[in-house]
Amino acid sequence: MAEYMDKASKNLEASQQPQKLWYDQKAAMVEFQPGQKVWVLEPVAPRALQDRWSGPYPVLERKSQVTYLVDLGTSRTPKRVIHVNRLKLFHDRADVNLLMVTDEDQEAESEPLPDLLSTDPKDGSVDGVIYSDTLSGQQQSDCRKVLQQFAELFSLTPGQTHLCIHDVDTGDSMPVKNKIFRQSDQVKESIKVEVHKMLELGVIEHSDSPWACPVVLVPKPDTKDGKREMSWQDHLVHLKKVLKALQAAGLSIKASKCQRGQGTVVYLGHLVGGGQVQPLQPKIQTIVDWTAPKTQTQVRAFLGLTGYYRRFVKGYGSIVTPLTELTSKKMPKKVNWTVECQQAFDTLKQAMCTAPVLKAPDYSKQFIV
Repeated sequence: MAEYMDKASKNLEASQQPQKLWYDQKAAMVEFQPGQKVWVLEPVAPRALQDRWSGPYPVLERKSQVTYLVDLGTSRTPKRVIHVNRLKLFHDRADVNLLMVTDEDQEAESEPLPDLLSTDPKDGSVDGVIYSDTLSGQQQSDCRKVLQQFAELFSLTPGQTHLCIHDVDTGDSMPVKNKIFRQSDQVKESIKVEVHKMLELGVIEHSDSPWACPVVLVPKPDTKDGKREMSWQDHLVHLKKVLKALQAAGLSIKASKCQRGQGTVVYLGHLVGGGQVQPLQPKIQTIVDWTAPKTQTQVRAFLGLTGYYRRFVKGYGSIVTPLTELTSKKMPKKVNWTVECQQAFDTLKQAMCTAPVLKAPDYSKQFIV
């Protein structure tokens, strides 16, 4: 019996060898690293002839040139050796990061800090309000009359609302105390001046809390455009409602931030107006001038800025896949910048430079879904 078993084993091995060679002919040169996630093509029970992709499952190790040990996570077959023809790399969805992250050792850019507490006398008066040249003399006069009714709202001192109080309850959580970021001498001096002003006004107070968070400076333009309605009379009515709401809340207005009759609006990093939405040119120029990242933090910062404008780039998630993979926890903090990463980096820059202008839908035309 042992002799027959030995012959059967040899015959089976001899017949399987050409079958394996034939099957491996279609195997693509794909390599998976331990820890990467893959899709597995498995038969659908009870239909043995129907397959479907399941997963993703982590790759444990490489067994041969065309087989990998995959952790399926099931009680029946927790681990299984699977042919590369039945595996496909899983790509995590690109993160939409809306915050800029900097290294603790990275020195902040020497950009001027916005003057939160202005000392310009015009900012505390209705006379400091800016009017668009597109407004007629009568329209400017109408605006001034409305604003004069709420002249007390224009002040150099920030208002304090009584409508709500917000408490941050940390409970029994372990206090988090982060180190401060390195700042240039110019930025440090600006912070000291602003903090001193806010202490004098009672906006902030000294604290001995075990919690600490570093200051992150976000330079912003010192002007904000207003919004013009279709009907001028409706616009004046809406303007009165806004001013009454600010008055009831006990808030104040900075005159230089109040501009009337503007055709376009800078809103949340976008230029909006005339039925169009487009990214801000200074932000696009920042992306174009961005140098190749060297660390995960720098990659996240780049993805954070470009991700905010992803709606303007077709196939954004596919383009940034090589860059997103660099931010994985299993990847080194000092990134391995490959040719694929550079291509994705350059492609994304080019796409941002040629980003289309989004227009409001024209309901008189046919829609194709």
